Amino acid sequence: MLFSRKHFKHSDKHKKSKVIKKQERTNNHMLGPKPFPLDRLMAVFYAIVEGKVAPTANIFMQITSLVSVHLLSQVAGDDQIDVPKYKCLVSLDFIKSVARTVNFDVVRYLYDFV
Repeated sequence: MLFSRKHFKHSDKHKKSKVIKKQERTNNHMLGPKPFPLDRLMAVFYAIVEGKVAPTANIFMQITSLVSVHLLSQVAGDDQIDVPKYKCLVSLDFIKSVARTVNFDVVRYLYDFV
């Protein structure tokens, strides 16, 4: 039964699904940045930072600074007015460059590159 037609058909389906998944990952990377809520931004921050950091006005001022220098943009949230959404305005190359200057391996945290 190992070399039956049924075995090869199943194997072909498995290969096709792997190719489709890889294309989806590539396509997600090529689509560019998508809007994300403030909660997600804070979750990423707390996942990266070492130790406990209390949410202070300073953190939120830094986000405002990123918006003012056009590294992030605040986009209108259609579904929730009280939760601001942001979108990254810089390229991946720029992000990698900044990460290198502070000795931070940003690629380790990116889904498409894991």
